[in-house]
Amino acid sequence: MKKISIYQVEDNPIGSGGMGRVLRGTDSQGRQFAIKEILPEFASDFEIRTRTEREVELLQQLNNDSIVKVYDQFPLGDNFYIVMEFVDGLNVEQYVQKYGAIPWERATRFMVKILEAMQFVHEKNFVHRDMKPSNIMIRNDERICILDFGIAKDMGSQGGGTVIGTIIGSDGYMSPEQADGFSIDHRADIYALGCVFYYMLTGHHAYNTLSSDFETRSNIANTPFPKLSKHSKKSFPTKLQEILDHATDRNMMKRYQSCREFRKDLENLLPSASRSHTIISQNKTENIFITIGREGCDIIVDDPLMKVSRNHLDIAYKQFTGGRYYVVTDHSSNGTLVNGKKISRNESENIPADGNTPNILLACDSSYSVNWSEVQRLISEKIKAQSSTQEDPVGLTQMVSEALSDQPYDAPDHEDGAWYDAPFWQITKPLWLAIASIIVTIILFMVALEFNRIAYGFVLVMGYYVIKLLWQFIQNLIHREEFYN
Repeated sequence: MKKISIYQVEDNPIGSGGMGRVLRGTDSQGRQFAIKEILPEFASDFEIRTRTEREVELLQQLNNDSIVKVYDQFPLGDNFYIVMEFVDGLNVEQYVQKYGAIPWERATRFMVKILEAMQFVHEKNFVHRDMKPSNIMIRNDERICILDFGIAKDMGSQGGGTVIGTIIGSDGYMSPEQADGFSIDHRADIYALGCVFYYMLTGHHAYNTLSSDFETRSNIANTPFPKLSKHSKKSFPTKLQEILDHATDRNMMKRYQSCREFRKDLENLLPSASRSHTIISQNKTENIFITIGREGCDIIVDDPLMKVSRNHLDIAYKQFTGGRYYVVTDHSSNGTLVNGKKISRNESENIPADGNTPNILLACDSSYSVNWSEVQRLISEKIKAQSSTQEDPVGLTQMVSEALSDQPYDAPDHEDGAWYDAPFWQITKPLWLAIASIIVTIILFMVALEFNRIAYGFVLVMGYYVIKLLWQFIQNLIHREEFYN
């Protein structure tokens, strides 16, 4: 035993990782804690220290019994310590190693609890980004607890703690878009949870870590997700395989769009006596929405300049106490202008369903105006498809049909800025200046040949200027998205 601050700490760690270890500690009242010790070589690193402190701040915002609680943080000597709740039990990896693959009904009940906790995390605008078996605890009373938010991302912040092009996450559990280094959202967690579910059911990782990070990520990005039958001879319901396929679809637009949807399908699969008593929303409009973006969306935007994000925004049709609304939610890096108001990533704007045609500009650019009649048509089709299989108690189909007939789409008027302020002009301006400079240089060269060799100096200067302009144009193309913020 040794003393760390006010805690008596056991010498043998209860867990360890690349940056340190976890110790079991007891305070003067006999209460047990898990104390994460960050080793000196990492505690002195500014980036790691910042990330660690941010994890503490994040966990203090997530007050939920299924998420590990943090009580204190402090430096001591060359180390840095985080005092957390002591969770008595096994993580999913330890559980499977001890008991083997989990029977599908039992695994499904565990997964329902995990999804309920992660829905809470996502609704708080956070993405975990490192969901894996060792970060999910199964308590002795079979409640679950989510651990290790060290690389979680705050989707509400502008920076979000991510550098474009960096790879963050655990190799065998990162989504294809995460492995490719693209910006991610909560659907990367849903993919990872599908991988965790696969591990629980089969006792095998869907993707094993290969000899190099590149090989592992390439394997994830290019190899189809394995079927349950590859690693298990057990018999599973056909619907279970379909749910797993849906959760781990390579195209994030075709995956479950929320943990709630994933959980609901799993609960419907369980025998009624085994289902969780978690309340599921009965709102019939909950899953009625369309997506708009560059690829994989309901409305595809042709955008060679890549100002519009792959999944730029979604528009949901919902009924609240005060009436029916279209809820526009941005998922982009450049934002969206809704009736003159800019909304940024994960921000929403409500539009009354019986109001005037809204003016929605993707990337805040008048060149990318949303066709509202197409939005209404697609939502109407989804409502009709839903009402064909269930009752339509709030008259959604009729209401939207009336809205379509009463409000024909008119392209909104835009008051464009001056042409020289347009992003396209700002990007290509060095090119036009270079062309003009080349013409002047040719004229000077002809003059030099005819009259005066001194003009050769002007030719050399102009040539250097042209090269600088062309280089600036190339840089503008590389960083073109900055011109649209």
